[in-house]
Amino acid sequence: SDLSKVTAKQIAEHIDSTDGFLSKLSFYKALALIAFAQQGKQPTLKLLENCIQELPKPQLGEPRELSALRMQPAQDDVLTLSETLDKLLDRDAVQVELIPEKKGLFLKHVEYQLTSQRYKISVYRRYSDFDTLHEVLLQRFAYRVVPALPPKRMLKAVLTSISEREFIEGRR
Repeated sequence: SDLSKVTAKQIAEHIDSTDGFLSKLSFYKALALIAFAQQGKQPTLKLLENCIQELPKPQLGEPRELSALRMQPAQDDVLTLSETLDKLLDRDAVQVELIPEKKGLFLKHVEYQLTSQRYKISVYRRYSDFDTLHEVLLQRFAYRVVPALPPKRMLKAVLTSISEREFIEGRR
């Protein structure tokens, strides 16, 4: 489509692709917003909500025209992030709180409460949940640096004679 870069950027801002993937719903939203922009309307989510019953179809051109397109080499250095650290940190802030009482009937364990400011949700997790997540990250991003988890057991704490509370707080 022959949309300006500004309009394309506006559409991209309305589409949720923060994890690097585009869901089916986000794809359809993008197509509808493109169609609105082609009609000369401002592509906004409000417009999308108001016209949900009858969405316009975008003009994407003929498939034969796509064969003339070629991949463009990346202009930016691919080893640098396109966003600053502040922008990445502004996406969400997750607070980790230690639940003071131990859980479990026979095998006592510690739980952590994780609270997301962006999604306004709070969940409870055990160390084993973080261990599983760590393994998944290592498999999925094999060539990236994934920080190691703090130790699960208190062996180091016994050797350095720190209290269990200090050990758990350090692990948090």
